[in-house]
Amino acid sequence: MGSGELNSILEAIGPFKWAVLVSLLVVVSGLSIGLYTAVTGLYPKADVAGGEYATVYSVGQRLFPVTIPSTQGTVSVPIEGKVNIIVPQYVRCPDICHYETLIMKSLMIKLFQENSLDDVVFVTVEVDPWRGSLEEADMYIKESTASLGFTPPWIWVGGNMEPLETLYKQLGLSVQLDSSTGLIVHTAGFYIVDRNGILLYYVKVEDEGWKNPGKVADVLEYVVNDALSK
Repeated sequence: MGSGELNSILEAIGPFKWAVLVSLLVVVSGLSIGLYTAVTGLYPKADVAGGEYATVYSVGQRLFPVTIPSTQGTVSVPIEGKVNIIVPQYVRCPDICHYETLIMKSLMIKLFQENSLDDVVFVTVEVDPWRGSLEEADMYIKESTASLGFTPPWIWVGGNMEPLETLYKQLGLSVQLDSSTGLIVHTAGFYIVDRNGILLYYVKVEDEGWKNPGKVADVLEYVVNDALSK
């Protein structure tokens, strides 16, 4: 990894850079991908964009609305009438979550340029309910997106274990606290939900994708536009 990529990650994590920098430098060369699980065995591969950077899986499952606290007040997830891009993350994550943020920012720019940003919402699902707070998450969102020049539709949900567990179950999202390291072992990737609450796709980022966030954003742009067309 070059210094430019590392600087991009540090920009994405904003004021939290010093809290995670030591851990990041330790794991960044290998991305510690082994700490993260994926739900790829549950769904068939979709006949849509994919390749060496990301693999798209077809789901087709209806999600039942879950009322939950968020950085923008109490909401019902999935957000009705919007294509939801759901991402499991936590602020204290040493690596993968911040790469997901870079991917999200790249996708936000693409959708902004296409004038379709108002039709989507980015929803981060908190995967560290033991230590994470919505106040901290709100600061992370603001600092991570300050350089965009526009305010993206990005909310972070958490603050209550019961609705979080319901979301975890519906998404097939695995979340575990490793007591020996303090890290969260969780499903990584992106869940694409259409305006009618149907989970259409799960997008798994491949090894090459973590090194090329813009390429993963290209794949996500394709599946999001597909969801918008339905």
